[in-house]
Amino acid sequence: MNCTTDTTVTYTNMYGANTSTNNTMPTNIPGIGYQVINTSTGAYYTVKTNAALPVSYFQAGGPGNCPSGTTSTSCYLIIGGPAITMKLQFVITGPLTGAHTIPATDLFQLNVGTYPDSDLRLGNSIQITGQTCAVTTPSITVPLGAIKSSAFTGVGTKSIAVPFPIGINCSGVATNVGITFTDSNNNGNTTNILTIQSATGPANATGVGIQIAASGSLPGAGTAVSYGPDSSVAGNLHQIMLGSSSGLPTSLPFTAQYVATATNVTPGPANGVATFTMSYQ
Repeated sequence: MNCTTDTTVTYTNMYGANTSTNNTMPTNIPGIGYQVINTSTGAYYTVKTNAALPVSYFQAGGPGNCPSGTTSTSCYLIIGGPAITMKLQFVITGPLTGAHTIPATDLFQLNVGTYPDSDLRLGNSIQITGQTCAVTTPSITVPLGAIKSSAFTGVGTKSIAVPFPIGINCSGVATNVGITFTDSNNNGNTTNILTIQSATGPANATGVGIQIAASGSLPGAGTAVSYGPDSSVAGNLHQIMLGSSSGLPTSLPFTAQYVATATNVTPGPANGVATFTMSYQ
């Protein structure tokens, strides 16, 4: 390459929109991106258009005319050093479902000025299978029964735990499954006591709340869950990680029961509403 003045360098994404975000370039498959990394320096190669390339990058040692100021009569272009090892890694950038194939193809191209310099090519196709999970029990009613107020003999006294299942059906690759319960009557509630819903008829029971707990072999079985925001984001407040989808039952066991929150419990309706949000990570 014959260069005697400063020129430009352009990095182009050849397999997707020619953009980059957070050092990641998109592919033609929604939810999948890729990164190109210099293994020696850790630097990321991202989309650039006509970035400045000083003539000082041209060094003696190859055919061509040298830049002004050099003593050799032949020069070539070295970018980053005499040898560069790059790492290609694919990144999940959004929800991914179904099966996809990334073909053997040119992914990334380096141009110097208007001349193609080098390509990064995926030599073999890659098969990618997304995780698909569905809740099979979107609405659940748990009858806690009629309990005498006298059955609660002090704060923390509980009624009999009533079991209920949350059904899920997962296919594809294994994924970690999480769940967050949210108090529908008080979205800001982060305690482990579900708020009693306001009654439209007789006055509510007082001095009592509702607790939900995992049971069976689920993590934290027997311990009342704490409520959190309605979100599937990984690490959501009070999100409970239940384990890998490959080892979970299709019917997740939970229980609900009344719990006394005051010394004196008065009778009346005591209904609560909670939502649950699944997270697949």
